[in-house]
Amino acid sequence: MKIAAYKQYNRAITDDMDCCLSGRLKRGYGVEQILGMLKPRYRETHNAYFHALDELEIVELLGLGIEVYENAILN
Repeated sequence: MKIAAYKQYNRAITDDMDCCLSGRLKRGYGVEQILGMLKPRYRETHNAYFHALDELEIVELLGLGIEVYENAILN
């Protein structure tokens, strides 16, 4: 999710969206919001299992190589 919040990695983030100088969205970068950007017909399901699947789908939809995620910090 940290990668998907950045304009340089997420083609769905448009110029009119409010971003920090780093390219990260200032707001609206939760799983549901990001998946809604990448997949406009997305409908949210409140369930931990589906939430994990949604995050996996975001990674797939971004279409980035694994090297992009090697520097991601997990909390």
